[in-house]
Order: sequence, then C-alpha cells, then structure tokens
Amino acid sequence: MTEKVLKTKYINIDARFSNEFTCFPFSDYIVELPETIHNIRSISIACIEIPISFYNICDDLENNNFNISNVDNPSKPVKTKVVIPDNHYTHETLIEEINNQLQQNNINSIEFSTKKNNTVIASKGGNNLIDFKVNDNEKNKNNFGNVLGLNKNSYFIEPYSEIRIKNICYYLNPRYLFLEIRELDGIKCSRNMNAFTSSILCSRISKYIIARITMEYNTFPYGSILTANILNGLLISDTRRYYEKIKLEDLEVRLLNEFGYPV
Repeated sequence: MTEKVLKTKYINIDARFSNEFTCFPFSDYIVELPETIHNIRSISIACIEIPISFYNICDDLENNNFNISNVDNPSKPVKTKVVIPDNHYTHETLIEEINNQLQQNNINSIEFSTKKNNTVIASKGGNNLIDFKVNDNEKNKNNFGNVLGLNKNSYFIEPYSEIRIKNICYYLNPRYLFLEIRELDGIKCSRNMNAFTSSILCSRISKYIIARITMEYNTFPYGSILTANILNGLLISDTRRYYEKIKLEDLEVRLLNEFGYPV
C-alpha cells in the first residue's frame, strides 16, 4: 500500500482584504480563506510583514499617566493627574512632552530630563509625591514609571533634590509581538476545538500563539514595515501539530505585545 505524500501549501494572508475587524483599530480580524483546505496535519508561519504604526505610549496600554501630589501641607495634599497624549515617542520627545504637560497643569516645581538614556527627576522646590500606579489593573506590568526605568510605584522628592534613575528608559516597546491564530469552524462565533500540541514559550499569554516577532527599531523604525522571517532571525514560529486531520475555512488573527495587550 502506497503512503500518501505529505504536501506543503503556502497561504498568503493580507489584513487589508480581511472580511471583518473584530476589534478595530487593533490588529484583531477574521480572514476567510479563498478555498477550504482539507486534511491539515500542521501549520506554521514562514514570514510576516507588520507596519510599525502603533504607539508606544497610549491610554490603551495604560502607560501614559501618573499623579503628582504637592504635600507641603500633608493634611491637604494637592493631587494632579498628568496625562501624556497618545503617540510614538523617543526618549527625548517623551521627556519634552512630560515637561510640556507639567507646565500645562501649572506644575512648576518638578522637571524631568535625560542623561545617557537615563531619566532624571529634579525638584525646583516643594515636597512632592509622584505616583505611577494610577490604574488598579494588577496585570499591568508596564505603567509609566516602568517606561521611564523606575522600579517603585511612587517616589517622594524633597525640595531642590533629584532622583537619578539607574535603569535605562524603556520607551521602545513592545520588544516582542506575538501572533495568535485561532481556527474557526465556519461559524465565526464558534472556534474550532480540535486538539493540538504547542511548544512555543509564550503559552502563558495564550495557548493559540503560534509565532514570536522580535522588534528591531533601528532597522525598522516607526512608520516603516517590519519584515520578519526565520532567516533574518526576527521570527520564531511554532509548528502546530493536530492530533487528527482538520480543515481550515476561516481564521481569527491577533497581534499581542509581551504583556498580552492587542496592538
């Protein structure tokens, strides 16, 4: 009896021609394949192209705000919430925008600066408490303080003193993107529950992740298109092996950052 020959089929998916976006403007969409593919044993990712058009500081990532409280009178502290507008920032433009927002909120006793990619917070007078844990989301490991290289959630600054942050500013985020693919069984609200094995190291985010993309901002800055594949080392793909042969009709595709947020 002759064994059936295993064939490799390459599928090109372009998000511009997807049927619907389930969570616009995030990269969460459903793709209907031009033809049903039968008897699939495994799938993997060969290459991916991603427009670098997402912001590194924004409200959706919960990393764009912090509180400053003047505590000259401890019984009546004056708290101000500082919100950084959604945008893609470099370290220099981020520090510039922080100081701009401080001035707009009439906070003249605190100034931020940068030295060798490290953040410096200086007091021009007054006792101030800076609190970076504004949101109650315990899962958020990337608040505005983390972006600036700070380890603690809050800092007290005495008059005419400064805090020099030893850690490097972590403004280039995400560092990684994770491609999540869920097979649909033809009914878009019902996911295919076929069992499969997965070995990729990011299952803590989602068991449906099939590939990790390393962000290379020096080569692919904001506004460019990142090309990731096995050869250039920017793509690591799992081979998703199914316990029984399946068919593919529709796919739900998402891009997540390392904290599990869609981009």
